[in-house]
Amino acid sequence: MCYKKMLVVILPFICIACIAMIYNVNRVYPMPEDIFYTEGETAVYKGLDITIGELELYQNEQVQTVYPEIYSGFDSSGKDTDTNIIIANIKIKNTTDRKISLRKEGIVTWSVEAAYVGNDVDLSCFMMLNPEYTGSFEAGAELEVKLVYPIADRYLSWEKLNNSDIKVIYSYYPTKNYILYEAKRR
Repeated sequence: MCYKKMLVVILPFICIACIAMIYNVNRVYPMPEDIFYTEGETAVYKGLDITIGELELYQNEQVQTVYPEIYSGFDSSGKDTDTNIIIANIKIKNTTDRKISLRKEGIVTWSVEAAYVGNDVDLSCFMMLNPEYTGSFEAGAELEVKLVYPIADRYLSWEKLNNSDIKVIYSYYPTKNYILYEAKRR
């Protein structure tokens, strides 16, 4: 009986403390502001100018004819043979007078989001399509890059992919920065 009385007294204090902590975290770390760029616009990423190019959408059969070098990178064992491939084209230019190295936090860590389904860059396909990419850019250097994102059809159908906005996200906080490809513009 004594435990029930203590619980009735202590439980409201615990609830109030939890609510206060949640409020404080949301006050100190507010939701990030969305900043997006569309095709043809230029953004800045870690000191580099990033010009947004066109978006390419393929089914796995189509990518075999357009980019045969990356088709070998997809699993042909039948597990995920129905794969949709998103390829975002960007141009990177170092407009500074110094060398910029991206190292591990480079563009290969960017992720894609379409209709609440997401994925990261397929590293093997990225390297096959961009063999000249080193992650370092000398002063004045310019490079066109293809970011390859496979998404299994069972997670996002071809029809839904073609009718969804696609975001290539390169920063989550303190602002959420991304490239936006609107479905109605493609």
